[in-house]
Amino acid sequence: MEQLDLQLEPIAAPVIAKQFDDPTGDSLVSLGLVENTYLLDINRSVRATCDIEFVSPWNLPSRLFQYPVEVTGLNRQGIRRVLLRHPLLLDHPFVARMIDDGVAVEIDASDPVSSNRNGIWWHAVDLCTKEHWRDLLDTRRFTTDSDIMGAVTFGLDYAAIDTAIARTILAEVNSPEPEDRSMALLSGDGMRPTAREKGGMTPGFWIIQDKGLAAWARVHAIEDGWVKHKGGHLYLTPQGIARRTAE
Repeated sequence: MEQLDLQLEPIAAPVIAKQFDDPTGDSLVSLGLVENTYLLDINRSVRATCDIEFVSPWNLPSRLFQYPVEVTGLNRQGIRRVLLRHPLLLDHPFVARMIDDGVAVEIDASDPVSSNRNGIWWHAVDLCTKEHWRDLLDTRRFTTDSDIMGAVTFGLDYAAIDTAIARTILAEVNSPEPEDRSMALLSGDGMRPTAREKGGMTPGFWIIQDKGLAAWARVHAIEDGWVKHKGGHLYLTPQGIARRTAE
Protein backbone atom coordinates (compact mmCIF):
# COMPACT_ATOMS: atom_id res chain seq x y z
CA MET A 1 0.00 0.00 0.00
CA GLU A 2 1.39 3.36 -0.98
CA GLN A 3 2.02 5.73 1.85
CA LEU A 4 0.27 9.05 1.40
CA ASP A 5 2.51 12.08 1.66
CA LEU A 6 0.32 14.47 3.54
CA GLN A 7 1.59 17.89 4.48
CA LEU A 8 -0.55 19.36 7.18
CA GLU A 9 -0.51 23.01 8.03
CA PRO A 10 0.46 23.64 11.70
CA ILE A 11 -2.49 24.45 13.91
CA ALA A 12 -2.18 27.81 15.59
CA ALA A 13 -2.83 28.06 19.31
CA PRO A 14 -6.24 29.53 20.05
CA VAL A 15 -6.30 33.18 20.96
CA ILE A 16 -8.47 33.87 23.96
CA ALA A 17 -9.56 37.45 24.23
CA LYS A 18 -9.23 39.07 27.62
CA GLN A 19 -12.49 40.29 29.08
CA PHE A 20 -10.60 42.78 31.27
CA ASP A 21 -7.19 44.33 31.37
CA ASP A 22 -5.08 42.72 34.09
CA PRO A 23 -2.50 45.28 35.23
CA THR A 24 -1.69 43.42 38.46
CA GLY A 25 -1.19 40.09 36.73
CA ASP A 26 0.77 41.70 33.91
CA SER A 27 2.96 43.47 36.47
CA LEU A 28 3.75 40.19 38.26
CA VAL A 29 4.70 38.67 34.91
CA SER A 30 6.88 41.62 33.88
CA LEU A 31 8.69 41.50 37.23
CA GLY A 32 9.47 37.84 36.63
CA LEU A 33 7.50 36.74 39.69
CA VAL A 34 5.20 34.46 37.69
CA GLU A 35 5.56 32.96 34.24
CA ASN A 36 2.17 34.00 32.93
CA THR A 37 -1.31 34.92 34.11
CA TYR A 38 -2.70 31.53 33.07
CA LEU A 39 -0.50 29.76 35.63
CA LEU A 40 -1.19 32.54 38.10
CA ASP A 41 -4.91 31.81 37.87
CA ILE A 42 -4.21 28.13 38.54
CA ASN A 43 -1.73 28.51 41.40
CA ARG A 44 -3.13 31.69 42.97
CA SER A 45 0.20 32.36 44.68
CA VAL A 46 3.71 33.72 44.15
CA ARG A 47 6.78 31.76 45.21
CA ALA A 48 9.39 33.67 47.21
CA THR A 49 12.33 33.47 44.84
CA CYS A 50 14.77 36.29 44.21
CA ASP A 51 18.44 37.17 44.51
CA ILE A 52 18.07 37.67 48.26
CA GLU A 53 19.62 35.01 50.48
CA PHE A 54 16.96 34.44 53.10
CA VAL A 55 18.04 34.10 56.72
CA SER A 56 16.16 32.64 59.67
CA PRO A 57 13.25 32.39 59.99
CA TRP A 58 12.48 33.06 56.32
CA ASN A 59 14.67 30.19 55.12
CA LEU A 60 12.68 27.56 57.03
CA PRO A 61 10.88 24.91 54.93
CA SER A 62 7.43 26.35 55.60
CA ARG A 63 5.10 26.88 52.68
CA LEU A 64 3.82 29.97 54.47
CA PHE A 65 7.29 31.49 54.01
CA GLN A 66 7.80 30.00 50.55
CA TYR A 67 4.45 31.33 49.27
CA PRO A 68 3.83 34.39 51.45
CA VAL A 69 1.15 35.94 49.26
CA GLU A 70 -1.96 34.63 47.58
CA VAL A 71 -3.30 36.22 44.42
CA THR A 72 -7.00 36.33 43.69
CA GLY A 73 -8.54 35.82 40.31
CA LEU A 74 -10.02 38.75 38.43
CA ASN A 75 -13.34 39.72 39.95
CA ARG A 76 -16.34 41.02 38.04
CA GLN A 77 -14.83 44.49 38.04
CA GLY A 78 -11.61 43.17 36.52
CA ILE A 79 -9.62 43.61 39.75
CA ARG A 80 -7.02 41.16 41.01
CA ARG A 81 -5.70 41.42 44.59
CA VAL A 82 -2.39 40.35 46.14
CA LEU A 83 -3.01 39.36 49.77
CA LEU A 84 -0.59 38.53 52.55
CA ARG A 85 -1.22 35.09 54.03
CA HIS A 86 -0.38 36.50 57.50
CA PRO A 87 0.08 40.10 58.69
CA LEU A 88 3.55 39.37 60.11
CA LEU A 89 4.76 38.47 56.62
CA LEU A 90 5.18 42.18 55.96
CA ASP A 91 8.65 41.61 57.43
CA HIS A 92 9.44 38.92 54.85
CA PRO A 93 12.27 40.27 52.63
CA PHE A 94 10.59 38.92 49.51
CA VAL A 95 7.37 40.76 50.36
CA ALA A 96 9.38 43.91 51.02
CA ARG A 97 10.97 43.51 47.58
CA MET A 98 7.55 43.13 45.96
CA ILE A 99 6.33 46.32 47.64
CA ASP A 100 9.49 48.18 46.59
CA ASP A 101 8.81 47.02 43.03
CA GLY A 102 5.37 48.63 43.17
CA VAL A 103 3.17 45.59 43.82
CA ALA A 104 0.14 46.56 45.91
CA VAL A 105 0.32 43.91 48.63
CA GLU A 106 -2.68 44.02 50.94
CA ILE A 107 -3.68 42.72 54.33
CA ASP A 108 -7.30 41.68 54.07
CA ALA A 109 -8.96 43.58 56.93
CA SER A 110 -11.92 41.17 56.96
CA ASP A 111 -9.66 38.10 57.21
CA PRO A 112 -6.05 39.04 58.06
CA VAL A 113 -4.72 35.46 58.02
CA SER A 114 -5.95 34.67 54.52
CA SER A 115 -9.37 33.66 53.37
CA ASN A 116 -8.46 30.00 52.96
CA ARG A 117 -6.31 29.64 56.12
CA ASN A 118 -4.00 27.28 54.27
CA GLY A 119 -0.90 29.24 55.14
CA ILE A 120 -1.05 28.97 58.92
CA TRP A 121 -1.80 25.23 58.70
CA TRP A 122 1.07 24.77 56.25
CA HIS A 123 3.41 26.47 58.69
CA ALA A 124 2.45 24.18 61.56
CA VAL A 125 2.48 20.90 59.67
CA ASP A 126 5.60 21.66 57.61
CA LEU A 127 7.70 22.39 60.70
CA CYS A 128 6.26 19.71 62.98
CA THR A 129 9.11 17.32 62.23
CA LYS A 130 12.00 15.80 64.15
CA GLU A 131 14.29 18.34 62.49
CA HIS A 132 12.23 21.52 62.77
CA TRP A 133 9.84 21.23 65.74
CA ARG A 134 11.91 23.73 67.75
CA ASP A 135 11.68 26.14 64.83
CA LEU A 136 7.90 25.68 64.92
CA LEU A 137 7.78 26.72 68.57
CA ASP A 138 10.10 29.65 67.88
CA THR A 139 7.78 30.86 65.09
CA ARG A 140 4.42 29.91 66.57
CA ARG A 141 3.30 33.52 66.15
CA PHE A 142 2.75 32.65 62.46
CA THR A 143 0.19 29.96 63.23
CA THR A 144 -2.28 29.02 65.97
CA ASP A 145 -2.19 26.62 68.89
CA SER A 146 -5.06 24.74 67.32
CA ASP A 147 -3.10 24.25 64.10
CA ILE A 148 -0.03 23.20 66.09
CA MET A 149 -2.04 20.54 67.93
CA GLY A 150 -3.41 19.36 64.60
CA ALA A 151 0.14 19.19 63.25
CA VAL A 152 1.20 17.08 66.25
CA THR A 153 -1.61 14.67 65.40
CA PHE A 154 -0.48 14.52 61.77
CA GLY A 155 3.16 14.13 62.77
CA LEU A 156 2.39 11.19 65.05
CA ASP A 157 0.16 9.53 62.46
CA TYR A 158 3.00 9.46 59.92
CA ALA A 159 6.03 9.21 62.25
CA ALA A 160 7.30 12.72 61.47
CA ILE A 161 7.77 13.19 65.24
CA ASP A 162 7.96 10.88 68.26
CA THR A 163 5.91 11.02 71.45
CA ALA A 164 8.65 12.82 73.40
CA ILE A 165 8.58 15.68 70.91
CA ALA A 166 4.79 15.62 70.90
CA ARG A 167 4.70 15.92 74.69
CA THR A 168 7.03 18.93 74.62
CA ILE A 169 4.97 20.70 71.98
CA LEU A 170 1.65 20.00 73.69
CA ALA A 171 3.05 21.34 76.95
CA GLU A 172 4.17 24.53 75.18
CA VAL A 173 0.65 25.15 73.86
CA ASN A 174 -0.85 24.39 77.30
CA SER A 175 -2.80 21.34 76.22
CA PRO A 176 -3.66 19.36 79.39
CA GLU A 177 -2.89 15.65 79.41
CA PRO A 178 -5.94 13.47 80.15
CA GLU A 179 -5.54 11.80 83.53
CA ASP A 180 -6.88 8.47 82.24
CA ARG A 181 -4.19 8.32 79.50
CA SER A 182 -7.01 8.56 76.96
CA MET A 183 -8.37 5.18 78.05
CA ALA A 184 -11.99 6.21 77.56
CA LEU A 185 -11.31 7.39 74.02
CA LEU A 186 -9.09 4.48 73.02
CA SER A 187 -11.42 1.82 74.35
CA GLY A 188 -14.59 3.57 73.28
CA ASP A 189 -15.73 5.83 70.46
CA GLY A 190 -12.42 7.66 70.14
CA MET A 191 -11.30 4.99 67.68
CA ARG A 192 -13.26 3.39 64.90
CA PRO A 193 -10.93 0.67 63.64
CA THR A 194 -11.04 0.12 59.90
CA ALA A 195 -9.97 -3.10 58.20
CA ARG A 196 -7.46 -2.75 55.40
CA GLU A 197 -6.79 -5.29 52.71
CA LYS A 198 -3.18 -5.53 53.85
CA GLY A 199 -1.40 -4.58 57.05
CA GLY A 200 -4.14 -5.02 59.62
CA MET A 201 -6.54 -2.61 61.29
CA THR A 202 -6.12 1.16 61.20
CA PRO A 203 -7.22 2.97 64.35
CA GLY A 204 -9.66 5.43 62.76
CA PHE A 205 -8.80 8.28 65.14
CA TRP A 206 -10.54 10.84 62.92
CA ILE A 207 -13.67 10.70 65.06
CA ILE A 208 -11.99 12.75 67.85
CA GLN A 209 -12.89 16.36 67.11
CA ASP A 210 -11.01 18.13 69.92
CA LYS A 211 -7.51 18.91 68.63
CA GLY A 212 -5.79 18.49 71.99
CA LEU A 213 -7.56 15.25 72.88
CA ALA A 214 -6.85 13.87 69.41
CA ALA A 215 -3.13 14.54 69.81
CA TRP A 216 -2.97 13.08 73.31
CA ALA A 217 -4.87 9.99 72.17
CA ARG A 218 -2.08 9.33 69.66
CA VAL A 219 0.60 9.87 72.30
CA HIS A 220 -1.00 7.44 74.73
CA ALA A 221 -1.91 4.90 72.05
CA ILE A 222 1.70 4.73 70.87
CA GLU A 223 3.29 4.77 74.33
CA ASP A 224 0.92 2.16 75.78
CA GLY A 225 1.10 -0.23 72.85
CA TRP A 226 -2.37 0.23 71.40
CA VAL A 227 -0.90 1.05 68.00
CA LYS A 228 2.44 0.96 66.19
CA HIS A 229 3.86 2.33 62.97
CA LYS A 230 4.23 0.08 59.99
CA GLY A 231 4.99 1.31 56.51
CA GLY A 232 4.55 4.91 57.59
CA HIS A 233 1.07 4.41 59.01
CA LEU A 234 -0.43 3.56 62.39
CA TYR A 235 -1.99 0.15 62.89
CA LEU A 236 -3.68 -1.43 65.88
CA THR A 237 -1.51 -3.99 67.65
CA PRO A 238 -2.87 -7.36 68.79
CA GLN A 239 -2.80 -5.92 72.34
CA GLY A 240 -4.83 -2.93 71.22
CA ILE A 241 -7.41 -5.13 69.51
CA ALA A 242 -7.61 -7.38 72.60
CA ARG A 243 -8.11 -4.40 74.92
CA ARG A 244 -10.96 -3.07 72.82
CA THR A 245 -12.54 -6.51 72.58
CA ALA A 246 -12.29 -6.95 76.34
CA GLU A 247 -14.16 -3.72 76.84
